[in-house]
Amino acid sequence: MKKIIALILTASSLFIAGCCTTQHTAKCEYQVVHTMGGVNERAAKGWTVDKVTIKPDGSHEYLLKRPIQ
Repeated sequence: MKKIIALILTASSLFIAGCCTTQHTAKCEYQVVHTMGGVNERAAKGWTVDKVTIKPDGSHEYLLKRPIQ
């Protein structure tokens, strides 16, 4: 019985330790584009849209990102 309890405690502590470790985040570069044509050009080069902002004048601003290569 003591071995089972010790095994459960060991397994649970390893599980908790695994959950608490920091994740390695990929470093990204960012770029701002103001036209959909510019977004399409950069998408072909690996850029993805991270955020779209609509300005008061109705124009759009696209924040693009991709992992640093």
